[in-house]
Amino acid sequence: MPRLSRRDLLLATGTSILAYAAGASLAPEALSTPTSTRLDPDFTFLLRGIDGIDDVLYAGDLDNHALRQSADWAATWSAPKALPPRSVADEITTVIRHNDALFCAGRDTARGRLSVWTSPLAGGDTPFQWVATPLSTQGFTSAKSGTQLTHDDRYLYAGEYGNPPSGPNLYRSRDGTTWETVFSKADQLAAIGRTARHIHAVAVDPYNAGHVYITTGDFGILTGAALWRSTEAGDPGTWEVVLPTGRYQSSQISFDATTIWLAADNHVDTAVVVDRTTMTASTASPTHHYQIPVPGGAPGDAYYRIASHGRVDPATGIYYCVATTDVGNTQGMFAIPAIGAPVQLVDPGGRDIEMHSAVFIANGNVWSGQWYRPLLAPS
Repeated sequence: MPRLSRRDLLLATGTSILAYAAGASLAPEALSTPTSTRLDPDFTFLLRGIDGIDDVLYAGDLDNHALRQSADWAATWSAPKALPPRSVADEITTVIRHNDALFCAGRDTARGRLSVWTSPLAGGDTPFQWVATPLSTQGFTSAKSGTQLTHDDRYLYAGEYGNPPSGPNLYRSRDGTTWETVFSKADQLAAIGRTARHIHAVAVDPYNAGHVYITTGDFGILTGAALWRSTEAGDPGTWEVVLPTGRYQSSQISFDATTIWLAADNHVDTAVVVDRTTMTASTASPTHHYQIPVPGGAPGDAYYRIASHGRVDPATGIYYCVATTDVGNTQGMFAIPAIGAPVQLVDPGGRDIEMHSAVFIANGNVWSGQWYRPLLAPS
């Protein structure tokens, strides 16, 4: 039986979760939706990717230092399957399917370098057959947040995290074996005269073929360039600065038909929206998730100030994010029902609940870390 969260307990006693959130309420249908459910009630599974073709979930099993997969939306899971060589479960941050193979990015622990491992698809309990491709000769670089590896119909893209002295770089490959550097320290120096410490996220725009975005971070909140774009599938020399301020650095980028959403990795915004027509940025909500009290919390409890991972549901325009790091002590899930609407608390999370992972939307649910819950109804 799934472990009860604070939200379960509040509903059991008839208390409204949304009473703790500032501003307008969501649609009445949202109040009757079930609460969050763990991927597995007994083990610490962190969702690392969803194969949208075959509807397969991939999760890191931190207790058994393995990967698991589910073909029935977390109802059952495979036996533990071996991690790629020279890797650990909490540093394999993302698993994606590109064509007919799996790819995952992380740190090669023996070399301290960013690597991408590939394996043929392997159903059920069939073991993976991992092959590693080190992408960088630099030590102490990795894919940190689960949003630094992505793909489109032609290419895989992998970005460096970890303050590499000759980077951070973005790499591109057609097959996951042969990679080229398409964005580098030189590009940053030429455009803005300085370099970021990390590539926080890379994302392909599903509404504009060939458009690829990356966020760079940790220049300092008011300096540096946070968002870059290539309209030529990342070709070298095609990158331009879209937002020239470090305030809008983001650990996850998502899209709807009119807007680019940035999960703000700062102490100022819950999320940021970029208008596609004008390419101007603004704060997505007038309120902040970290100002919402922790339901049932002890004195001093507060939600983490940075909601570094989030995704918009393009069907409804509702944005979901998770507070995961920095000032505070409690993780939780939040929603912005529409641009300009107050932030809503949708799951109070807790101090022992792991949501520090990319946010996914699939099969009528929003997924992050150990948890998933039904999508909210639009207002």
